Amino acid sequence: MAPLTRLTVLAALLGCAMSTMPISDITRCQYTGMDGHMYDLSPLRNGNYMFSADAYEIDSYNIYSPKGSAADPLTYKYYLNVCANVSHAPSACKKTAPILRVNPDGTCTALGNINAAIFDASPGADGVYLSYYHGDPSGGSRVFHYQSSVFFVCDNSTDITGPTFEHQSSCYHSHFRVLTKHACK
Repeated sequence: MAPLTRLTVLAALLGCAMSTMPISDITRCQYTGMDGHMYDLSPLRNGNYMFSADAYEIDSYNIYSPKGSAADPLTYKYYLNVCANVSHAPSACKKTAPILRVNPDGTCTALGNINAAIFDASPGADGVYLSYYHGDPSGGSRVFHYQSSVFFVCDNSTDITGPTFEHQSSCYHSHFRVLTKHACK
């Protein structure tokens, strides 16, 4: 048997280290966490989830339900797909994206890009979240772009409930929530 070389030992150590790293596979719509559990969200990829949400615009960002707001809510329409672009975009939208928002004025905003997406483990709960980055430029900026995260929360009683809009932060990051048995261990 040949003696182990430094390169062989390094390759073996690297292989062991790589086996415990999380794997985000948008094409297959799967995420494997540090514990080795694989979440398969491919059954949720359907082409479109369409829903409306009333939100309040506060200091150039919108939130679902501010406490004590005297402002009137604005209605936004959302088109969302999981791990793929929306397949039947509304006519107001001139480009494809995994999440599209039709604004109250009738314009369309891409809230992320399928080519700039990644899964990660949900902080503090069973489930995962999918983040889409590099959507449309925000406020005419060449630097800041819309982005979004869809949090898939474990609910063994349902295939899918939602998505629902939660809020958009001041840095143009929208948050959505989906309850599904596909996010359970």
